[in-house]
Amino acid sequence: MLNISLPAVITATALSLQLVCQTPLPGPVARTGPLTIPDPAVNTTVISNDGVGNTITKIQQCELRSIGGGLYRVAATVNFALAPATVSLITGTLNLSVATPVWTPNQDVAAFNQTGAGVDEYQLSISTSGLIAVWDRYVLTTYPNSGAAANTFCCTRASTGVPFNINDIRQVTGVGAGGVDPHIGEELSNGHVILYHIDFLGAVANIVTADLNPVTGAMGPTSVAVPYTGTSATGFNHSPFVHRDSTGAARALNYSEYGSAGTGSHAYFTEGVGNDGTPELILNGQTPASRWWNNPGLVGGTWHYTTSGATEPHLQEVTMLANATITGGTVRIPAWAPARPQSGSGIFLSVVAIGINVGWLSLPPYPLPPVVNDLYVFQTLGILDFRIHDQFTGLAEWAFPVPPMNPAIFDMQLITLDGNANSILASNTAILTL
Repeated sequence: MLNISLPAVITATALSLQLVCQTPLPGPVARTGPLTIPDPAVNTTVISNDGVGNTITKIQQCELRSIGGGLYRVAATVNFALAPATVSLITGTLNLSVATPVWTPNQDVAAFNQTGAGVDEYQLSISTSGLIAVWDRYVLTTYPNSGAAANTFCCTRASTGVPFNINDIRQVTGVGAGGVDPHIGEELSNGHVILYHIDFLGAVANIVTADLNPVTGAMGPTSVAVPYTGTSATGFNHSPFVHRDSTGAARALNYSEYGSAGTGSHAYFTEGVGNDGTPELILNGQTPASRWWNNPGLVGGTWHYTTSGATEPHLQEVTMLANATITGGTVRIPAWAPARPQSGSGIFLSVVAIGINVGWLSLPPYPLPPVVNDLYVFQTLGILDFRIHDQFTGLAEWAFPVPPMNPAIFDMQLITLDGNANSILASNTAILTL
């Protein structure tokens, strides 16, 4: 039962903050619980077969996109045998609105899979419309109309009622060789998409974005989403996955970073997508054991993370906030909490505290029990109204017009009530630019 006194505690907590902190302040996302191994919803017991007789033995990558009502489109890379490591792409629908998740596979991407031993097709991403797909094939190859042999491909279809057709596959031009972890981060009004991927063509392997025409495969100039900051010459960022607001715009980003042999691959979250965030280590690829954290399926604050060191994905749940900037006279502040597709499984309710940015003053984080995590925004100019997170996407959003004013930068922090656990969480900090 929800303790009705907790919303008042949240407001009192936010209003009690007294001083201003220096921006940026990299407060961490708020974890609602420990890492769960194996993931109770995304695993080979639930996602067990491809629908044509092949048993799934390992999930290498799994993208989930909400299609409403507790249903999620799955685009995944899986093994059908542990030895030899045959890898293929699969799609289907996962129903998480029921106590026991229900998996319904389909053959939408069967045309993408070619006969091969070992790791060949990988990193499938499908647009929210379901009409555009991108993926890697680590073995140089061609399809009937794809052009010269390549490693990264795209395909379009006119309707989700028909599978993708092998004749509509095109190579993605302007990317590095060997596979670049393509991820569809936004759909544009002209039919193009914003592709997030590894920039193996640059001096260092950043995560970058570019406009992709999925009909031709032509890609425009790249922009850095998050730079590789390691010191190893062999290091690179990989496995991008964005968080979107209600308009479909990419607002925050998860990705992974590999340093060098023996260091593992670490998972990160950053509250910006334009090289404007403060990346936070989410999962350590070296401790307690060397792991390659990669290719998450993100549904709001419910993260289904895969790793090459385990057969089953792992579950991590958090609340988080994205940077926000005035656009066209309107500010849109998005935040996410875990998705709760089952009826009666609890709500997440949040406010956003906003304070002044004063660069010359720096204060330590402030603990205030019973709030989980430290508070970073101390001198609040205001507390936004309560919003309930969408049970299927985890999204809560505040959008409001802002009159013309002198440029200003503010700190923000998300304060969230977990109605199921009856706890209050202080999430990461983000920047509001007006």
